[in-house]
Amino acid sequence: MSEISKDRMSKSSTGKKMSEETKKKISEGNLGKTQAPHSEETRKKISESLMGKKLSDKHKEKIGKAHKGKRVSEETRLKMSIAAKARKTRKLSNLST
Repeated sequence: MSEISKDRMSKSSTGKKMSEETKKKISEGNLGKTQAPHSEETRKKISESLMGKKLSDKHKEKIGKAHKGKRVSEETRLKMSIAAKARKTRKLSNLST
């Protein structure tokens, strides 16, 4: 199918409201379907694209609110502690150079 045909088909249905019956049929048709996990290469590309991305203050607040009261295991706390110490060490070594 050509790009022009795809574009025309997309524009023809854009903005039209689906009936509740149609929505239900689509939902039932998609039940049980799952997507394959991303490959290691794709995961790396996604990670690199998000590196250094600045989050807005509003976004940071929402993330904090979602995690508030969440309990983490001892293993996770140990990993977080090690990571924080590594960041601190890296920061101190960057200051001295």
